[in-house]
Amino acid sequence: MPFDNTIKNMQTPGRLHALCKLLQSGSYKKEKLRELLQPESLNLGSEFLQFKEVWRLAEKGDLLRIDESGIVSLNDFPKGQDIMDIVVFRQWILKVLIAGPDYTFNKFTRWFIQRGENVLYDSTERLETEFFKEVSAKYTTKREYNASANIPAWMNWASYFGLGYTHSGLFIPNAAGRLREAIGQDSELCESKRIRMSEFNGWLQTHCPELATEGESHVFTFAVSAGLRTLHDIGYLRLEAGADTTNAWYLTENNMHDVQSLVTSLELLGGESA
Repeated sequence: MPFDNTIKNMQTPGRLHALCKLLQSGSYKKEKLRELLQPESLNLGSEFLQFKEVWRLAEKGDLLRIDESGIVSLNDFPKGQDIMDIVVFRQWILKVLIAGPDYTFNKFTRWFIQRGENVLYDSTERLETEFFKEVSAKYTTKREYNASANIPAWMNWASYFGLGYTHSGLFIPNAAGRLREAIGQDSELCESKRIRMSEFNGWLQTHCPELATEGESHVFTFAVSAGLRTLHDIGYLRLEAGADTTNAWYLTENNMHDVQSLVTSLELLGGESA
């Protein structure tokens, strides 16, 4: 779970969503929520560990509030929105997550994305070692993410957020899902239709900061490049390479695709075919 710096495999998006859906649908105390989410028949001698972990991560994310009578409710959930909608729920979690840049989840995500194509060959053991050397060791002697539990759990959540998918123990970066959902949530951007790539990267810095290109570089990461090409291929947007050399940006080189590298703008097409 992104709010828990010791993220675990049992802290899944589905379990957190189930807890939050119950809280929107009725008034419950903690014990009743436990009975509904992990009844005695599913305890299997674990002392309700799955529920405890889901509850713990919801508390760490400040997603809950408890009144004087012990009734639990959602904290600061947008009024008028339905948490049963998986997109609404995911965007709410992402908003809370982005507001906490010091979460280890955010640090690992940003570091992982910036590694580019290298991650296609990185085992979880190598990711553990390199993340510690390049990031964690600057402020702690402890390895914040281990290969056995934390990194596989991160992969589960990263996939849920649309940053890529797992294959044979590796995480393959492709931010198509993250980009499409974020674009769809921004009515002002959708009205723009055609967007210069420099403006698009500025939009990323606000709405998808883990994906934005930093500094003077005009090269998008492997994850963003793969995501944009995917959205281009399914007709959600069209990548364009015009004569505007002052706005020249580059995707990760791919000579097998009709958009090999150079892009200057994109046109939003939308539609159900996407």
